[in-house]
Amino acid sequence: MAYLRKEQDADLQAFGVKFDVYYLESSLYTEGRVDKTVKALVASGKTYEKDGALWLRTTDYGDDKDRVVRKSDGGYTYFVPDVAYHVTKWERGFRKVIDVQGTDHHSTVTRVRAGLQALDLGIPKDYPDYVLHSLVKVMRGGEEVKISKRAGSYVTVRDLIDWVGRDAVRFFLVSRKADYEIVFDVDLAREKSLENPVYYVQ
Repeated sequence: MAYLRKEQDADLQAFGVKFDVYYLESSLYTEGRVDKTVKALVASGKTYEKDGALWLRTTDYGDDKDRVVRKSDGGYTYFVPDVAYHVTKWERGFRKVIDVQGTDHHSTVTRVRAGLQALDLGIPKDYPDYVLHSLVKVMRGGEEVKISKRAGSYVTVRDLIDWVGRDAVRFFLVSRKADYEIVFDVDLAREKSLENPVYYVQ
């Protein structure tokens, strides 16, 4: 973890982004915040047991079906620590919170908000706000750079910066709405012609 965090910090520094605080998900477990959140959900009367699992009545808050909180094996589903984390944000005085996630996490929005509402802490229904980003398709040499989590092949922001420079990467990523598909053409970003919007702007 330390190795990956160091790599991420180097990439972010190259990109010109600095985080003031890192909050490890594991701390929510070690500090008992996840367990405390689940106990509070049970106490709220918004949960029920079925098939050996603990369910939250998320349909009461606009979800299409109820969601599992604690699986039959005793482990928690992935949205539970998200609820616990946002409780800590609220407790620390953050009234405006924006989560930035990939569009493949869109179902998290309803679940997290439902969990926060079920706790009845006075948190607004639309808390937190979300910005959902589409994935970026990278083109190089006229072909799509194949990205596969399973094969361990991927393109990092640092790769893009090394290929075309920080200004070009930042420009290409902010020139489209977050939920639009972004096609990052490496060859175009390196061109010194008016076809390249970065070159044109510079």
